[in-house]
This record gives sequence, C-alpha cells and structure tokens, in this order.
Amino acid sequence: MKMKIMIFIFMLFVSIIIIRAETKDIKFEHFSIKEGLSQSIVYCSIQDSNGFLWFGTEDGLNRYDGYKFKIFRHSDTNPNSISHNDIRVIFEDRFGILWIGTFHGGLTKYNPQTGHFSHFKKNSDNSESLSNDVIRSIYQDHSGTIWIGTDEGLNKFNSKTGNFTSYKHDRNNPDNPNNPSGNEIYFISSVSSDELWIGSKSGGLDKFNTKKNKFTHYRIGSEIHTVYKDRTDMLWIGTHGNGLSKFDINTKTFTYYKSNKLKSGSLSDNTVKAIFEDSSGALWVGTDSGLNKLNRKTGHFTVYKNHSNRSYSLSHNEIRSIYEDKSGILWIGTYGGGINKYNTKSKKFIHYKPEQNNLNSLNSKIIWSFCEDRDGIVWIGTHGGGLNRLDRKNNVFSNFKNNHKYSDSISNNSVRQVYEDRTGILWIGTNGGGLNKFDKKTE
Repeated sequence: MKMKIMIFIFMLFVSIIIIRAETKDIKFEHFSIKEGLSQSIVYCSIQDSNGFLWFGTEDGLNRYDGYKFKIFRHSDTNPNSISHNDIRVIFEDRFGILWIGTFHGGLTKYNPQTGHFSHFKKNSDNSESLSNDVIRSIYQDHSGTIWIGTDEGLNKFNSKTGNFTSYKHDRNNPDNPNNPSGNEIYFISSVSSDELWIGSKSGGLDKFNTKKNKFTHYRIGSEIHTVYKDRTDMLWIGTHGNGLSKFDINTKTFTYYKSNKLKSGSLSDNTVKAIFEDSSGALWVGTDSGLNKLNRKTGHFTVYKNHSNRSYSLSHNEIRSIYEDKSGILWIGTYGGGINKYNTKSKKFIHYKPEQNNLNSLNSKIIWSFCEDRDGIVWIGTHGGGLNRLDRKNNVFSNFKNNHKYSDSISNNSVRQVYEDRTGILWIGTNGGGLNKFDKKTE
C-alpha cells in the first residue's frame, strides 16, 4: 500500500513538472479566415525580396503586406493563374522569381513584375517533363540551377530549354548509387558547390555529387517528414513517430531527441513536421502536439500549446510550417488554426487576463490600482471585479467582491486605491462605497 502511495506521489510530481514545462507563456497573434487568410491549413511561408509574406494553404496562395491578404487561386478561364490551389512549398530564386510547388498541380513560376504564372507539369509523352505533379521541395544551388523534389524523384530544371532531368528511386536495387534512396523528396539543400543533400520520405538522407551524378545513402530507419539545415551545416530531421534527429555531415553521426512523458523538458511529440532556426540561433520544432523551442546547450525543450481559456496561446497544436521574417517575427502555420505571429525580439511581457472557467484568474479587464505588500503579494483594484490578490509564486489569483449577505465584505466592486500601512493593514478606496479597512489574516 505504501509503495502504491509513493508511486502515485511520484507520478503527480512528474505531471506537475511536465505541466509547468509546457505552460511557458508567450503571446501569439492569430490570423485565420476571419483576418482574410484564404484557408486555415498553412503548409509553408516565406518573405520575398520586396518584403511581402507568402503563405501556402490548401485553398490558395496568400500574399500579406502587413495589413491585408491578397489571394491567388486557380481559374479555368485564366491561363495565367496559378496551376492549383493546394500549395505545399514556396521558394524565391536569386532573381526574385517565385517558384510554387502544388499538390497535384505541378510546378508554378510566378513573375512579380508581370503578375503572371507559368506552369510545368508531368507529360507522359515527354521524358524531359516534370516527373510528378506533387511537389514537395524546391532549391537553387550555387550555380543557379533549380532542383525540384516530387513524389516521383528528384528533378533538375534546365532554364534554357525548359526541360527536366529526373533521378528516380531504383526499387529493384535500393542501394543503387545512380539513383536516390527514395522517391518522395521532402528536402534539398547544399553545403558545397558540387554536393546536394536530399531527404526522402521513406529512403532517408542522400548526399548527391552533382558532377559525378552519384548518390551516397544514409538510412534513417523511419519515415521522414522534414529536414532542415542550420547555419552550422547540421541537418535536423523530423520523423513520423521517431522524434527529432540531428545529423552531423562531417562525422556522419546522429543525435536523437524523443518525447518522454515522464521526462521534463523533452520533445512534446515524436511526429515532427516543421523545423526552423531563428536569427538568435534558437531551434524551433513543430510537432503534432505543440511548438517546441530547443535549448541546444541543455537539450531541454520549452513547449507552447493551445489553451482554450487563453486567447493569446497557440491557435492549434498541429504545426506545419515555421518561418522568421526580416524583422524577427516568427510565423507559425498550423493544420486548422491558421497562422500564429510571434515577435521574438519584443520585450517579454507576461499578460494576465480573465480566463473562462478559471476561478483562479484575474476577474476584470479594467485595472485601477496596484499595491505590493510586504510579503510580495500583489493586490489589484479593478472596476467591477472588486479586489484581486495575486500570489506570484503560484501564479494564482483570488477575488474579494461585494456580497450583500455579509456586512464585512468589500463595500463596492470598483476599487480605485489600495494602500498598506506600517502595521500590514490594507486600506481600500472604492468608487461609491467609501473607505474599507481590510485585515489580510482574517480576510
């Protein structure tokens, strides 16, 4: 019996630690259909060289100028419109041209000067056309060549001829160095001028020597959702069900990060679908159950989640994209909750607001006065909510309101002034209820 009690206490203690680790408070601003976004599932985002932000959704390409959204959708009657409404990747090349990868609509090239879209699709009668119309990744290498990852291999685009060279997985010989280890190419990047790194959904990582047309395979052992190259040339791999992995290109070694409900500061979920390094060097990881910020020195994750009673919390827990613009603002795309905006460089204010169904929250939005007593307790005078007490150690509010049944309750719920005298007595000035003397010990 004693052993069961001890186990229960231990589990309760661990749960409290985990809850505290997950409830770090930062304020997110939300953008969804109500704010003009075309759809609430956001797969990708970039800022172009003109300062516009672009967001890819399941129902249109969105351009945001800081005030409003402009939506680009496919039109059967307009050959210059985008090829498909389901957008999975957006890339800007060195000439300011946008390349948009769609889901079943092929590749679209957007010229911001003309406002026209041109299309590239698979043509079964042309071996030099795009290999597949599902586009997962786009990259421009050191030489200026555009590479496209599809659901049926890697494609090299010849800008002079408009033709594609395809590299497809050899199912009969998975280790064939002349082909990628998988066909669904989710990631393309480079470290040197003649090497590409490629991540495929089922194949793992490939190093591709573009001069020799040779692939070197590195098996991951789990399905890949995303790969990200940081500024130190480390590759971060998000998997389906197997957490986050770091791959050192130089040593060819892996470091693993996984979710563990019994371990404080672990990853929130083992399915990772978005990774991004911000300008301060912090690594942000989007999972199916929250946004994670990794402290690389300690290996500790801070987790941000949606809380229904906090209007400024993350809008949705399933994260699909993370991007930082030139001003230091993070834009987090979710699966059903639209976009979350967070300024990483803003001063860190903690916000206290009334929360529905939470009796331990502040009970009024209108604040008239503050008083910190000798014990560090903050007393808040509100309009309509009476006197509020904040215990900052436990982050818990309690309220004292007028109750006509009790003559020793506060005389009025509009509190203009709160003052503590040298004996520890609180004096409360109200709007219409006169002066109140409050004994904190007897309440």
